[in-house]
Amino acid sequence: MYDMILQQKKVLEDKINDVVKKYPENQLVKEWKNKLNDLFSEVSASEEPEQSQWWYDYEAETERTLILATTHKQFDNSPIEKCSIQMSQEYADFANRSGRKSFKNKPPSKTEMPIPFSVVPFNNDEHCVSRRGYRPHMKSEYLKSPYIIRPVDIIKGVPRQEKRVAECIFSLQGEPNDIVFHTLDGFSAQRFHMECFFPTCERFGHVIDCWSQVLNLDESKRAPESPLRVYCKTDVTKEYIVDYLKSQNHPKAEMFSHVMPHRLEMPWRTINNNIDCGVFTMRHMETYMGGSMNEFKVGFKNESSAQDDQLVKLRTKYLYKIITHEYNVQKDYVLQKVDEFHKIPSRQRSQLLAIAKEEIYRRLDDLSELC
Repeated sequence: MYDMILQQKKVLEDKINDVVKKYPENQLVKEWKNKLNDLFSEVSASEEPEQSQWWYDYEAETERTLILATTHKQFDNSPIEKCSIQMSQEYADFANRSGRKSFKNKPPSKTEMPIPFSVVPFNNDEHCVSRRGYRPHMKSEYLKSPYIIRPVDIIKGVPRQEKRVAECIFSLQGEPNDIVFHTLDGFSAQRFHMECFFPTCERFGHVIDCWSQVLNLDESKRAPESPLRVYCKTDVTKEYIVDYLKSQNHPKAEMFSHVMPHRLEMPWRTINNNIDCGVFTMRHMETYMGGSMNEFKVGFKNESSAQDDQLVKLRTKYLYKIITHEYNVQKDYVLQKVDEFHKIPSRQRSQLLAIAKEEIYRRLDDLSELC
């Protein structure tokens, strides 16, 4: 095992040297060569390192990483001014067990956050580098807990950063068809969809579909003992589900076809409010865990001005959670627009928001068929 690791070390060093020869002026390539030299500089000759499955699992990934690093393929149009071949924490742990220099001994300022292998291929034509798009990773069992509070906090106030995002979206400064939410499976939402979160707006169809995407992604953080929940789009009917179960020869397809929905009698139901149905729906989706009415902890007050305040607060919080969700590939783009909007002088921003308050309903009415 030890001889094999030394042999693979030589192969890895040769490939790193090839990269350095190809891009001799790239400082970060040189930096990574020095890091690998430090990593392998202290090899224990007195004892054989522990066997690790990591090497077998990531040998092919290492090979592919270095091959891609020497190609000119460009994965997206987002130039990043660096080129890096990065290692995961699993590799650091492997090195520590094998008698190599520990990353923990480095000063905090020189210790990088451990992230999985990623490749930033060099682009000679445009003198820049590009990075492949992000892809979702399954959460480790150690990151899943029944004590992680996933529902939005309805008690605390609205933080400044959430207000900043809402003001930017409600300012009507961008094009209505700007993509502000997009997941790796192709689901997207445009700016005007998020404008429906403006207080008293009620067109929430596509927004609830976005919320379903977010909640399904958050289910990856579910603890094994927590109930499994699956969220569907608003156009998915019971008949559609039954047909799907039958097509899969599911043993409970027939039983499900005879299940009747049960309407809960909730104490926070309203009589006079007919514009916040979408917000209520989103809150029910994220908090209902099955069980009886006594176990349904939503946090709503009974119909009153206090409940109205809660609903307005949730509109901003839900908007912020969707926009800044970790799997929204447009997150950085939107936050950049938020920063640009808040560089506008305060008085001018206030004027823009006052105008938008009068125009947002007309804009959404014009786009009502798309909401």
